[in-house]
Amino acid sequence: MGDYIETFTGKRFRPLAPVIEDICIEDIAHALSNQCRFSGHTWRHFSVAQHSINVCAYLRDQGFSETVQLWGLLHDASEAYLVDLPSPLKHQPEFRPYRQAEARLMKAICERFGLPDEEPAAVKDADARMLAEEAFDLMPFNPLHWTQLEHRPMGDSQLHPILTIYGVNKLFISEFRRLSDATKNQCFDARYRLRGDSDDCRGVQ
Repeated sequence: MGDYIETFTGKRFRPLAPVIEDICIEDIAHALSNQCRFSGHTWRHFSVAQHSINVCAYLRDQGFSETVQLWGLLHDASEAYLVDLPSPLKHQPEFRPYRQAEARLMKAICERFGLPDEEPAAVKDADARMLAEEAFDLMPFNPLHWTQLEHRPMGDSQLHPILTIYGVNKLFISEFRRLSDATKNQCFDARYRLRGDSDDCRGVQ
């Protein structure tokens, strides 16, 4: 079996040895829109892409720069290629190789989109705040299971309304274009388009 995956736009991508030129915002948006947070145990589908949009929106509302906002939007971009692992598992000793691969891939993503290598402290804080709000809104939220949260959920969440897979994909791309040079970073294969007549964001010929 090969060490690569085929992406939404048809690229052969090696997550363990990423080629910077193959990192594509449309692949990232599509994959994160389809992946559900909290290992899929939410009361309805809530995507990693929408979590990323929430982080970005919080940073914007707090007055952080567009660079920090873009870091927030892309802070989980590696999961488009390595998939989302629950944090309690990811930080176990057995998953050290995953964390190393994730760090290499995030460094390549930062280079691809002109971001500093180190995740800003504001992004880490926003991520932790959104974790608390999303867990409270979307999970059974047994307090005994969430004792290690860095922030308490406010209970009057200002999160985006939960979007369809198609809707969150479009919003993710829109936010990316707002925060970056769209022409420089566009890499969508002209053979593909978003299917706008359903919640399905597959590429169609």
